[in-house]
Amino acid sequence: GRPPVDVSAPQGVPRTYPGFTEHTYRMVFPYEARFAPNAPQLLTIVPSGTIENDKVLEPKKEKGLITFAYPQNMSDEAANLSVPQHQDGNVDGCSAVDNGRKLCDTAFVSRRKDGTHALVQTWSTNINDQFRSDFQISEEENPDPTKFLPQAVSEFQEAMEQLFGPAANSCPVWFCHKQLVSTSPAVVGFSEAVLAHVNERPELMRKLSIASVDTEGLSFIADGTNGKGEKFEKQFRLTPGEECVLYRKTGWDIMGCSKPLHQFLRDAELHEFPTMEKTTPVEEKPELHGCPTKEETIPMDEKPARTSGGELHEACMVEETSEVDEKSAATLVEDPACEPNGGSAPSDSTGAVEPVPGAASMALTAPGSNDGRIDCAVASGADCEGDGNSTSAAKAGPASGWEKFSDPNTLRDWFWNRNTEEWFYAHDSGPWNKFADDRGRNWWWHEPTGVWFFEPGDRS
Repeated sequence: GRPPVDVSAPQGVPRTYPGFTEHTYRMVFPYEARFAPNAPQLLTIVPSGTIENDKVLEPKKEKGLITFAYPQNMSDEAANLSVPQHQDGNVDGCSAVDNGRKLCDTAFVSRRKDGTHALVQTWSTNINDQFRSDFQISEEENPDPTKFLPQAVSEFQEAMEQLFGPAANSCPVWFCHKQLVSTSPAVVGFSEAVLAHVNERPELMRKLSIASVDTEGLSFIADGTNGKGEKFEKQFRLTPGEECVLYRKTGWDIMGCSKPLHQFLRDAELHEFPTMEKTTPVEEKPELHGCPTKEETIPMDEKPARTSGGELHEACMVEETSEVDEKSAATLVEDPACEPNGGSAPSDSTGAVEPVPGAASMALTAPGSNDGRIDCAVASGADCEGDGNSTSAAKAGPASGWEKFSDPNTLRDWFWNRNTEEWFYAHDSGPWNKFADDRGRNWWWHEPTGVWFFEPGDRS
C-alpha cells in the first residue's frame, strides 16, 4: 500500500498535495416507497450541531439515505442544542419541528450506554443506475467489518427505525464501496490559513472549483456543476482552528468541498508529488532536415539525470541526455543545415522549419525561415548557440530542462523542468497551451511569459 503521508506542518503554513485516492465506504438505507405514505423529516446534522439540510423524505423510487461507515460522536453541549422550528409550519402533512425539541430528541442523535452521544450524519441520495455503476454494493451482509464498523451499522439501523418506525427492520442496509483517483489538488492546513492561502491564488481556486472565499467569515462558495451540466453554488463554513482539507469533489456533483482532516483521511490517501519516473523509451527515428531534436527517453524506473548542457561545436548541435544505456549518454548530433558561420541554407522546398513561438501575436503554426536561414529551436532543453547569427527568438523563446513523465497512479502525462522545478499535468495545464507544428510535432507555450518547448518524445 501507499506509505502514510506526513501532513504535519507548522500552523499557518498550508501544504498542497497534487491529488488523492479516495476510498468511499458508505452505508445506504434504500427507503424508496417501502414505507408510504410515511414521509418523515430528515435533519442532516454535523458533529458541531449545525443542521446542514432539513427536508421531507417523500416516498419515491430510487431514493435512499446514505451515511458514513464509522461511528460519529457529538458533545453533550451540541446534543442539547435546540432544533430550529420549521419556517413553513406543516409540510405535506408533517408536523412542524417543535421549537423546544433538542438534537438529542431526534432520530439522528442518541445516548449510548457509556453516556456519550452517537450521531448519525445522513443525507439523501439517488440510488439510480449511475450510483450502481459507481459503487460496489453488498446487500444485507457486511463484507468487511474493518471498513463498515459494526457499531456504525447498529447505530444507523437504530436511527432508521426511529425515523421510519419498526417496519424499517425489514429493509436491509446496503454496504457500498468505490475508489476514485483524483489529480485535483488538495490543500491541507488550519482553516484560517488554508482559506487565506487559496484566496491569494486564483488559479488554485479554479482547480478546486471554488468561486469565492470569505476569509473573515471563514467560508467559501463552491462553483458546482451537476451531472446534467447545470451550474450551482454552495456555501461551506469551516470550523475555526481546525485542521481541514480543501479539495474538489467529483461524482454526480463536481464542486469545491472541505472536510476536517481526520475525517478526510478515513476515506482517502493524499498523494505526494509524483516520483521522477520517465515514460517508456521511444524507438529512434531518423532526423529530417533542420535542427535535430532528439528528446530524452529515460526508462520508467530511473530518475532523471540533472546534467548540465553539453559542448557546442562550430555548427549548431543538440545534446541528448538519454540514459537508456551507457552508450547513449551525452550524444551530440551535428546538422550542417544549421551552421552559424555562413553555411548554405536549405531552400523552402526541402528545409524542415522549426516553430519559434514567442508572443501572443504570432501565428500558432510553424513559422517560415528567417532571411533564408533556419531558426534553431530544439527540444529537451538544449539551446542552439553559435556566433550570434541565429535569430534572437531562438535564443529567448525555447525553455531548457523540460522532461516528460507518466504518473504511475493515473497513467497521466506530466512535465517537469529540472532547472526550475516547475511542473504541470498535460490534461490540466493551466497557463500552458499545446500546439502542433507543420511536421506534426507537439509543443507547449506559456502564454504569460512566451516561453515554450517541444514535447519530449514527439519525434519527427
